[in-house]
Amino acid sequence: MIEKTFALFPKKTGAMTILPMKFHALALDENATGYYDPFNFDQPKAVSVSTKDFNLTVRDVPANYQGGAWLPAKNISLTEQWGDNTGRWESGTPVTRTIKLEAQGLRADQLPDLVIDKINNVSVYVDRPNRNNDIRNDMVVGVYEQKVTYIPNGTQSFTIPPLKINWWNTQTNTNAVAQLQAMPVHVKPAAGHLIHLPILITVYLRPCRLHRL
Repeated sequence: MIEKTFALFPKKTGAMTILPMKFHALALDENATGYYDPFNFDQPKAVSVSTKDFNLTVRDVPANYQGGAWLPAKNISLTEQWGDNTGRWESGTPVTRTIKLEAQGLRADQLPDLVIDKINNVSVYVDRPNRNNDIRNDMVVGVYEQKVTYIPNGTQSFTIPPLKINWWNTQTNTNAVAQLQAMPVHVKPAAGHLIHLPILITVYLRPCRLHRL
C-alpha cells in the first residue's frame, strides 16, 4: 500500500474544488492461467483508479480577529530557554536567550518575525532566526527559533519586556494569545571589579591656648 498525505494552504477565500487524484498502473494476474507461471507470460492489464472531487469553502479572516498577521492554527506555543548563567547577571557578561515559537497547522515561513525590544543600558543582539517544518500526527508544525544575547552595560536593574503573539484557535474559533511574561533582572558588578565608595573623614579640632615665648 502506498499512502501520501498532503497539506493545503488556501491563498484566497470562497469556494474551492480539490480535483481527484489519479493512479495508473499495469497489473499482472498470476492466476489467469490457473497455475503459477514463473515467466509471467500473461499480458499485463491496465488499471486506473481515482478519488472523488472534494468541495470546500475557504472562510475570510474573522472581523473580531485581534492579531496583525493572520495565524490560524490548532495550537501555538511560545517558550524560552536561558543560558546557564541566568541566575548571576553581571555587568559586561553576555546572557543568551533562546525563544521558540511552534504552530500546529502553519508552515514556518508563515510565522512572523519576533519583535525584540531594546532596553536602556543593555546591549541586545538578535541572531538570524531559524525556521523549519515538522510533521506530527499527520499535521504540519512550523518551528521558529530565535536567539537573543543581552549584555548589561552597568549594574542598574532592568526588566525584559513581555512578548506576546495573537493567533486564531481553529478548534474553538476564538482569539488566543501565546506569551512570555516580563522578567525583572538584577545585575551584580563584574567579578574582580572594585567598587570605589566615597570615604567620609571627620577631623575634630580641640581648642587650645597659645603661650607666647
